[in-house]
Amino acid sequence: MARSARLNFAGLFSGGLACGVLLVSCSAAPSRSMAEGGAMTATAPAPARESTEADMAFANGAVAQKTTGTASVTKNSATVPAPPEPPRATQGKPQLIKTANVSLEVEDAIASVKTIRTLAEKQQGDVLNLQENTIPGTATPRSAQLELRVPAARLDFTLDELAKLGQVENRAIAAEDVSGQLVDAEARLRNLRKQEEMTLKIMERSGAIKDVLAVSQELSNVRQSIEQLDAQLQSLKTRVAYSTINLSIQEPLAAAGIEPNLGNEIKSAWGNATRSVGAFSRGLMVVGLWLLAYSPYLGLLAAAIYFGRQALRSYPAPSSPPSSAHAPSGGEP
Repeated sequence: MARSARLNFAGLFSGGLACGVLLVSCSAAPSRSMAEGGAMTATAPAPARESTEADMAFANGAVAQKTTGTASVTKNSATVPAPPEPPRATQGKPQLIKTANVSLEVEDAIASVKTIRTLAEKQQGDVLNLQENTIPGTATPRSAQLELRVPAARLDFTLDELAKLGQVENRAIAAEDVSGQLVDAEARLRNLRKQEEMTLKIMERSGAIKDVLAVSQELSNVRQSIEQLDAQLQSLKTRVAYSTINLSIQEPLAAAGIEPNLGNEIKSAWGNATRSVGAFSRGLMVVGLWLLAYSPYLGLLAAAIYFGRQALRSYPAPSSPPSSAHAPSGGEP
């Protein structure tokens, strides 16, 4: 009994000890867990707070970006209502050939011609043509026609200076665009020069005399085409660089300088008479030539008329019936 009681007591003691150990272990584990949790709680708030601040900053940035984007879109929509147009190809300055036609009424044609020539020289231009018309019997030119060539940049200034010489009756300016012709001529000239270089390289190679002569002929043709095209190109460039002015000046009728005196009247009458005699003589010569050409037919017609009249005369005249010497008395049958 005593032994069993000791065994029971030992078992109970062992069980209680085990339970105590378990209880101590359980109480220590929560404390360690709480300590570790507290440490983690103490250290974790900073990253959590940083993450929260980052999230808030990202959210604020997104909102700000969205707001800015909206404002930018609104601003762009207000300032640029339509998309920009595609870039266009740049075009060069048009190459124009300008020609001006001017008519002036001046007091003194001789002085005006001298002034115009001086003006053209000052503008680095030339007088290409000059024709003066005078009145018969006087040495004063009543009118003149000039063709001037001045630099294109000085055309307007020259026209303004010409207008100061007298009264402008007519003024017109015409322009011809030759940009396309210049571009085409330059391109063709470049191609011909390349063809010339290739032909020269072919000639440098050794070959038969027949081939060399053929290549030489081709080279001559190419060079001739180059010279002609280059001359045309230079002519176009010169016409673009220099403008032409066709100028006509005329004095007023009152400034002709003709006085109605006896000498002028006699001279005018004699001139009219000689011109009339000349015209009459030419008319007679023309009539004579016509008569000479138709003389055979006229001769036949005259002969027919003559012989017809002779034939009519050869016929005897018809005799008249005899009339009674005395008229019958009244009452007789």
